[in-house]
Amino acid sequence: VSSAGAGVQLETRQRIRTSAAVDWEVCDVPSLYSNDRVFVAGNFIGPSKTYTWNTMTQQLEEFSTLPTVGVSSLRCFHINGTLYLAAAQYFNSDSFQHSLQSHVFRWSGTDFVQFQSFDTVGARDVEVFSVDGHSLLVICNELVDRTDVFVWSETTMQFEFLHDLQTRMPTSSALFISAASPFLAISQSSDCKTVQTGVNGSCSTVYRWNGTSFQGVSTPSTLLRDTAGGQILHSSSAQHVLHVPDAAPGATVAGSILLVANFRVEDANGGVVTHQTNVETFQALSQDYTTSLITPTAVAVSLDGAHVYVASELEESISIFKRDGANGLLSVDLQFGAVAKLEAVGVVSGMQFSSLAGGGECLYVMAHFPGSVRLYTRNPVTGLLTLVQTITQGDSSGMVDSLAGARSITVSQDGLLAVVMSYMDAAATEMARDPATGELTFVDRLKNGERYRADFRDTQQEQFVGGGGSGAPEVD
Repeated sequence: VSSAGAGVQLETRQRIRTSAAVDWEVCDVPSLYSNDRVFVAGNFIGPSKTYTWNTMTQQLEEFSTLPTVGVSSLRCFHINGTLYLAAAQYFNSDSFQHSLQSHVFRWSGTDFVQFQSFDTVGARDVEVFSVDGHSLLVICNELVDRTDVFVWSETTMQFEFLHDLQTRMPTSSALFISAASPFLAISQSSDCKTVQTGVNGSCSTVYRWNGTSFQGVSTPSTLLRDTAGGQILHSSSAQHVLHVPDAAPGATVAGSILLVANFRVEDANGGVVTHQTNVETFQALSQDYTTSLITPTAVAVSLDGAHVYVASELEESISIFKRDGANGLLSVDLQFGAVAKLEAVGVVSGMQFSSLAGGGECLYVMAHFPGSVRLYTRNPVTGLLTLVQTITQGDSSGMVDSLAGARSITVSQDGLLAVVMSYMDAAATEMARDPATGELTFVDRLKNGERYRADFRDTQQEQFVGGGGSGAPEVD
């Protein structure tokens, strides 16, 4: 590199003979004859070569040969202070097959030696990531619909299979962090499966790490903990994905950036072949749905079992989740793109569903301060709630004074009466109920310590003697 005026130019310093080289990797080595780095050239044809830097001549010198064939990607990494080199192998020209093993080499102190092998089919890319204290090896198999993920075991001191991702001709992968969550982006050179993603056309995919595995695009069967999962990135025959870390302060674009390199060959205009290349930019913008379960105070299940409602004290909201009637699993309704919420409901202390005459159901929601009961009708398809009525402490010119700390409601079997229990007022509030609409009307309330009743006895038929014969009854 040399400076020329205000710019920077690259100058040729050395030419190295390679054989269809596809990748260069620079590995930090603890000690190697007073050198601290080894350079590896991955050759698609023939074996790969390693080089060391000669400080006297200021050039690279060939050091050793690695037994590889059809290399497509190299990656150096360290685990427990030991240097390793992963090599993805795409094609064996001798057997003319794409089904072959990719390897991990370990630094012996003087050279790389073969350490572990993996069955791959047209392995296009290999990466090693550190996630939550785990070392993950990711191999993209371009010629099968699979990306393999392996995790390092401290017990066996080797990589063990974790799981695979159903990808379409994957070409590369990149890890990035957004909102403290790890995400894995995989570029794909083929169209997505519509049945898998719900998106037509060519695309690449982002997966979210849930603590034990990478999760893709949510489906109706996705567990609740995994609904903040994957995403589809529209791309066209994507060949590579690159993560650009957070922009520096003052930059026009902030947040993690993904660059996806696309390449397309089109046959149009009477057989004229055109080549199109472009790089698409995606910015990681996090939407945190976990607030749906922060400080939960109440939960209710609809009478038909199709939806579950969770109240959050911190958010003062009610989140709505779909429920699978067969296995009880919860999921997010994909038509909303997020957890559906009912906002500004106060601090909910209790919720109860009740049936309506003629079919349907309603939801009663109690808020403890200042004290209220809300009535909602429910859409049986979407689960969304519509406010119908609110009875609050102090309503009817102060007559309602027993709802502070309202916590529960009980509806009589005939649907004509409802009783609300309030712990702050230590009271039971009686409400008349319309069985068709569920609407309530205040009738009376009974508070602790009021309306003390002694034990009276009927003395009308008793005979009394004494006291001047006045005949006045005695009262106990």
